[in-house]
Amino acid sequence: MATQPTNLPVPSESPRDLKYNAGKIDEFATSMGWTYTDRFGVQHYTIEGMRWLAQQAIAAFGYITLDSFEDGNTLTLPNQVLRLEANGEYYRWDGAFPKTVPAGSTPDTTGGIGPGKWLSVGDASLRYELSQISGATKIGSKDTNGEESTVQAELDARESASYRDRCITKLAAVDYLVRSKGTFKVLFQGDSLTAGFDIKTTDTVPPENGDYARHATTTYPERLSAFLLEQSGSTATPVIRAISGYTAKQAYEKSDWQSNPSCDLALIMYGVNDASTDNQANHDEYIDYMERHIKRFINWGMGVVVIAPAVGSYGQVSQAAQRYARQIKNLATIYGCAYFDGAEVHNNKEFSSVVSDGIHFNSQGYAILGEAIAAMMMAGGLLPSYKPISSEFTMWPGMGSDHIGYYNPRGTINLARNSGAYTLQKITGEFLDSAPAIASFSFYLDAEAAELDIVGSWQSTSGFQVAIHPNTLSQAGPNVPYYFPEGRSSNNAEQLNATKYASSISNVNTASGAPKHVGVLSGRGWKTISFYTPLDGGGVGSVFLMQLTVRPIPRYLASRRSSASVRRGITEMAAYSYPYRDFKPTGGDIPTALTLNSLVLPLPFDLYGVAYNPADQYFDCGFAKLYISGNHQGGGPVYYEAVIYRGAGGNNFTVSEIKKIGTLGAVTATCGTKARKVTVARGSVGNDMPLEDIIEVGDDSSFVAGATPNEFGLFMKVSVDWTGITTPAGWYTVYLQSFARGMGGASSIMGIG
Repeated sequence: MATQPTNLPVPSESPRDLKYNAGKIDEFATSMGWTYTDRFGVQHYTIEGMRWLAQQAIAAFGYITLDSFEDGNTLTLPNQVLRLEANGEYYRWDGAFPKTVPAGSTPDTTGGIGPGKWLSVGDASLRYELSQISGATKIGSKDTNGEESTVQAELDARESASYRDRCITKLAAVDYLVRSKGTFKVLFQGDSLTAGFDIKTTDTVPPENGDYARHATTTYPERLSAFLLEQSGSTATPVIRAISGYTAKQAYEKSDWQSNPSCDLALIMYGVNDASTDNQANHDEYIDYMERHIKRFINWGMGVVVIAPAVGSYGQVSQAAQRYARQIKNLATIYGCAYFDGAEVHNNKEFSSVVSDGIHFNSQGYAILGEAIAAMMMAGGLLPSYKPISSEFTMWPGMGSDHIGYYNPRGTINLARNSGAYTLQKITGEFLDSAPAIASFSFYLDAEAAELDIVGSWQSTSGFQVAIHPNTLSQAGPNVPYYFPEGRSSNNAEQLNATKYASSISNVNTASGAPKHVGVLSGRGWKTISFYTPLDGGGVGSVFLMQLTVRPIPRYLASRRSSASVRRGITEMAAYSYPYRDFKPTGGDIPTALTLNSLVLPLPFDLYGVAYNPADQYFDCGFAKLYISGNHQGGGPVYYEAVIYRGAGGNNFTVSEIKKIGTLGAVTATCGTKARKVTVARGSVGNDMPLEDIIEVGDDSSFVAGATPNEFGLFMKVSVDWTGITTPAGWYTVYLQSFARGMGGASSIMGIG
């Protein structure tokens, strides 16, 4: 202020003080500050300061709530507040008292809102905003990384985790029911591919389950349920919600499908119709409604399997649907759903064998889809922990693994440890005599081709067989002769067809420990291999299944069919150093030269009998080449080359010399086995120490001539007769070479179909 007051005592009548105080009165009345300073330097509250002070007092002592603007009332105290019923908000009068409010009033009609008028003191508007669906967006928070966020953002992040937890938990429960012969309900929801649309083939039936179009006599839900019961013993009761032509949105909004069907598992497949018009809006709508379906199913208590559309065109007419499918795979991951690639199932099937038009399947095509999804369920593919088979994998009856599922659906296979078994594990699955029995193994083959070999023992009268690709029979109209279920190579030049079945017939070595070739698989995907005896109980004789090996191999080498067919393979080689010299001794001395009298090598693949007993039906064997090279001690080099084959029955081979350099006696070769050797006998260390004999293959001295293999297979004893020759000592390398079909896993085969 420009005017300078005096220091005269109160009351001062100085014009200077009067002028100064006039300014202070204006400051007291109109300033928005809380205090002003008098002419002596002392601070006092302004009106605004006193109002603030009153508010603090009111806050300390609390408001007295009154009703209401609508009913009318009179306020006499600063801490009385009046409610506006229209929004639940409370208002305090900031003016002179008493304040009379007529009935039917509002803050605006009885003084207005603002300082010196009505002031809002409630939180009704905030509570209203927080009560809305978007209310959590109003509350600040920090995420797990310490970044600023909102409660809504954190809830959104945790929502998918909650759905994921519930979905995986339910899928695990269904997996247990599958593995324990349980009963559960399955919702099959989708479009024409789920309904079984087929208006071309004679093998069809009228519309059903609310659809308008004719269906194949076998649909994928029907085959899945039947195959699952047959191969695992579990019962999947189907509930079908499938309308041809439907999109995900139409299905979600269908009035008949708003109720919970009380199922344990939901299989959902949409996308073909959604992608019929490929634009961003359709894509976004599809993803939106697929997400809604997933949430609905999980909230209804189901585990969810999301199926990428199975379209019978190898991708020719379904590019957009395939793009959509990649998106829902990501959606399935977010929500913990199992994912099944439906488009992959028929990639290695003959087109006309499985389709009825450019998109839809016939009964065989739908059956293959149902069997593949059932294989996924039996293998453990409902769980995120499942692992595919991409390299050589050996399984046996009763085995538990993240790679395979084993089942004994009829309960007619006894599992036991048998000291006479032909495998390391010594586990045998005994098919009960004259009782129908099925043993199935399901897995995902992550390779284009694989060989199947088994170890076991059975009688030819048992009727023991292996089913790999079941045939679908026509159920309406004339028989459809082109329902070919087997997988085929994508490259026609390879002429590779997967095996449909293998029968025991009277092939060689059915009761021996030799591995037997069962067949080949062509095409990656979910597979089920079934071993069974006649389901009418007509099989007579014992069956012991001990091992199944799945060996992924280059597709080009997988052509291993029965006699008279083309067989591709490799050249195998066995090498023997004599004396042993795979490493240099620490002393540095060379090994002592030895006399080559005999040695024992694994029998070459091509000298095994394929389907007949080589001891008397030797035409079923091939050839091997023998190479001997080395240096005689002080006598120079030696090289020998010969062809070995069966020229007559019995256990002796014919050795036909091709070339010889240096000195070497007469070479002969004999077929035989090595004995079992008990390395540590049962109980030899202490009581039940060890529990069983520890077995190894015997050394060369245990060789016995014979043509029937044991669990170690067959061997060839190569002998050198030095009669009439000064016997030299030396250092030798012996090679035995032959052709092997495929990768050479098993020479004997079952009857292949």
